[in-house]
Amino acid sequence: MIKINLLPVRESQKKEKLREQFVVLVASAIFVIVGCAAAYTTIQTKISAKNEEIAEQTSVVGQLKKQIGEVEKVKKLQGELQSKLDTLNKLKENKTGPAHMLDELSIAIPKKLWIESFDNVAGVVNLSGLGVNEEVVANFLQQLESSIYYKNVELQSLQQATIDGNKLQRFKVVAKEESPSVKKMDNNKSVGKKSDPAKKS
Repeated sequence: MIKINLLPVRESQKKEKLREQFVVLVASAIFVIVGCAAAYTTIQTKISAKNEEIAEQTSVVGQLKKQIGEVEKVKKLQGELQSKLDTLNKLKENKTGPAHMLDELSIAIPKKLWIESFDNVAGVVNLSGLGVNEEVVANFLQQLESSIYYKNVELQSLQQATIDGNKLQRFKVVAKEESPSVKKMDNNKSVGKKSDPAKKS
């Protein structure tokens, strides 16, 4: 009976299988590494693109904020002007003073100053309001004094007030009503008196 030794064949088959498994393992590892590298590169590319997009959007937002700031300034100025007009309209509606005096008052009011009350009794005018600082209030007094309808303008009080977190100057002013027609009559009389000697001669 012939005996065949199969051990070397089996050892060879085992080695071959191990070799195949190692090759598959290495190939799988390489595939995974390449896949991860490709995924990482793709993700990094997307992140870079998003960062660029965010930078562009941030720049646009900054520009819009500047534009919004300018719009807010315009709205604030419009609000201040409307506040002055509303105050004057209320005074006219309540008939607390002659129309010509209120018109002159509106001309004399500088920016960043608001009139809260106006009262004219027997030719004595009492005013109260708010200004952002003393210089604005002083400018208002000068403008009012130069009006043909106001005279003897005097500052009665000036006190600091905090309104909505803003420091303002609250003031009270007293003045007298002036009549331009009386001035004209006085001027005409003085001119007539000066011309009398010439007539006599």
